[in-house]
Formats: sequence, structure tokens, C-alpha cells
Amino acid sequence: MSKQRIYLLVGAVVSGVLVLATAGITATGISKATALRVDMLNSFSKLQVFFKKNPYPNAENVTVENQNFDLLKERHATLLKELSKSAVTVERTHTPGSFSKTCEETVNALRKAAPQGEGDASVIVPDFNFGFERYDISKGVKPADQKNVPQLLRQLRMVDMLVRVFYNAGIIKLDKVLREEFDSASEDTGQERGRGRGGRGRSAAASSTEVTLDKIEVEPFSNVPFALDRQRFGFVFLTKEESLFSLIDKIDAMWPFAQISNIEFIKSGKDVVFPPTAGELPAATEVTGISAPPAGITSRIVSGVLREAPVKVAMTIDIYTFGADTDQELE
Repeated sequence: MSKQRIYLLVGAVVSGVLVLATAGITATGISKATALRVDMLNSFSKLQVFFKKNPYPNAENVTVENQNFDLLKERHATLLKELSKSAVTVERTHTPGSFSKTCEETVNALRKAAPQGEGDASVIVPDFNFGFERYDISKGVKPADQKNVPQLLRQLRMVDMLVRVFYNAGIIKLDKVLREEFDSASEDTGQERGRGRGGRGRSAAASSTEVTLDKIEVEPFSNVPFALDRQRFGFVFLTKEESLFSLIDKIDAMWPFAQISNIEFIKSGKDVVFPPTAGELPAATEVTGISAPPAGITSRIVSGVLREAPVKVAMTIDIYTFGADTDQELE
């Protein structure tokens, strides 16, 4: 046999082997692809079944959720109803003249009810107006605008409630009462301001020995899902620690709902310190680093009612009204 035929025979055998190997690999790949395709179709079918299912397979769950939602709405309505019972409202019959009279009567009643502070002195000055100086009839001022009467009356009643709480707490001196003067906004700036926004002033410690509160600043509410009104009032007063804690507790227990929105205070003087006598001074120590012996025990007695210096306090208080249209006079 010639070499040429041998080469052709070997080439044919090798080609046959390659063809058979390729056919085997192809058959195996097709088999695997077919199996994977079957798995994919099965998974896709299962996914479609899940997509078509009701998200609440048990219809009873839907009923329970609806019942819970109805119960939640009922409780929410009950809560708003109870909260709205505390709303400070006014009658529809008030006029600027009747407001002036009511304001005078309320202010005079608060003056008469003022208790004695330290030294048998009243906690207020004789002509104190409790934030309603603008409507002091004795000064011949103009009556209030009719549109402002409803809110002014509500503020007057709220001030009356708050001041009596201060009286009952046993403060020493009531120096200032401020309210949100919405009625002066158009006169001061030449334009109307929205309900719930006050002046630009703020409370601050003016110095190391004084606190001040000049104007009330209130930002309006936004995105509130129900009727809600907030009236802010400011107070500057002198008191002692026990009375201050009592006042905070009384405000927290008030109804309508009241909240202290800011408080700043500073000592009006130094607490009384009893200097030690010569016999109470300990012997000099020889311990390195101590330049002087410690003070006697009596020199550190700085607490107690008789030795406590009062504090000057600037406080703002918010009163909230829930679920009532306070832009209108209510019966």
C-alpha cells in the first residue's frame, strides 16, 4: 500500500473520531439544555401560580383587617371628641364693646385674686394688665376689631386660667405676661399675618443676672390631618425651687392640654453661706499639692428654704385645642 493511501486512511479515521466526538458533545449539550429548559418552564409556571394567587389566601384575614380598621377609626374619633371637650370657646353674641367689658372684669378679678409674695407685697404691681394693655379702657384706647374678638376672648380666658395656676403655685413676683399679639400684626407691618405666627422676638438670657422675654414667636402648623389650634403665652416671674417644680406639675396637669415650650432661668442672687468659725477649721495638712485646708462643714450648707436665693424665670406655655374650628366663634 502506498504512503498516500495510508495517509488518507489515517485522516479518514481521525475525522470519523472527531465527528463522533462532536456528535456526542452536541447530544449531551442538547440533553442538558432540554433539561434546563424543562426546569425553567416549571419554575416559570410556579411563579405564575404565585402571581395569580390572592395576597390573602384566607378570606377571614381580610374580614379581621377590615374590622380592626373600623375599630381604629372609631377610637380615633372618640379620642378627638374627648380632646375637643377641653376647647376654650366663646359665644356668638360678643361685640368689641362686650369684649372690652369682659376684659376689664377679668383683669380686675385677677388683680384682686393676686396673693401676697415675700414681705407682704402683692405678686403683681397694682396696674398689671396681664398682656392686654392694648385694651385698657381706662386709657381711652380703641375697641378691638370685630374679626379679632373671638380669638381675643379665647386668649383672655386662657390667660385667666394660667395666671391662677401661677398664683396657686406660690410664686414670689409676676413681672410680665405676654400673648401672641396677632391683632397688632397688620398695624405693625402693614400686612396680615397668618393665624398661629407671632413676632420675631425670642426669649434669651440678656446678661448673667437677667432673663428677658419680649415677644412671642409661633410657627404655624402644616400637614395636620385634623383641626388643631395652638395659643402661646409668655411669663417672666420670680420664684423659688419648690414653687417652680409645683408650677411645672400644675401646668402638666392642666386641662385643656398645656405644654411648656421653653423655659430659661437664672439665680437672682447667691445662696446664703454660713462662714465657719475659727474652732471649726481643720488643722493644716502637710499633703503635697493642697495649698489650703478644706472649708468647715457649715460653710457648705447652702440649701433650704430660708437660705435659697430665688430664680428669675422666663417661660412660654402652649395651650392646644383639638378638633374645633377656632377661626369661628363657637357656642
